[in-house]
Amino acid sequence: MQQQVEHLGIAISNLVNMFNPQAVLLAGFLSALYEADDYRLLNIIRSGSVTGPRERVVIRTASLGSSGLAIGAAELAFAPLLSSTTNFALVPLNATG
Repeated sequence: MQQQVEHLGIAISNLVNMFNPQAVLLAGFLSALYEADDYRLLNIIRSGSVTGPRERVVIRTASLGSSGLAIGAAELAFAPLLSSTTNFALVPLNATG
């Protein structure tokens, strides 16, 4: 796990250096790595990123936890229905075709 935390820290450092994001959101197993050793992860990010962007970036874990991926997939499946309800007709469950 420590090696994965180190690789994640290096990856986030590179992300901060290249894109100067305002925030980095960690979800799924990445949030588990953050929670396992946040102190070490943040130290790796500090040592590998440029001072200006490093001072402004916020590292957060997703509030939906492990349900985030399932919720996102469900939203994709229902997107056509939610975007235009006029294209769909309601059919009774006992209707025969």
